[in-house]
Amino acid sequence: MIDVKTAEKQVKRLLGLSFLPPGKEAMAEVTSAMQCAETEADAAEIVRDCLDRTEFPKPADIRRIAFRLQENRKAEGWTPSDSTCVCEGTGFVHTRRMVNGIAYDYSARCTCVGVAK
Repeated sequence: MIDVKTAEKQVKRLLGLSFLPPGKEAMAEVTSAMQCAETEADAAEIVRDCLDRTEFPKPADIRRIAFRLQENRKAEGWTPSDSTCVCEGTGFVHTRRMVNGIAYDYSARCTCVGVAK
């Protein structure tokens, strides 16, 4: 679970979407839902997933994505590392390279995690 400050930072990235939840209590619930992410990288992935939509996500949507990321990692036999590694516990190192003005993703499995069970 991530800390409150990290969750708030990720939730702020969603503020450009339509239909923001009304009131501080509702935003606190969204922040609480974001804390279900195991790592900051998972929280960033949740935000990227939500930004593909036009409406602000409900707390249940955020939790559903967080749990899906955890289940996918478990199904692959990967366990999260501590967040001090370059992969931030995701098991993947993400790099992008520009080739002729086009950005390509050159992601690979990290060597710090991923010992299959």
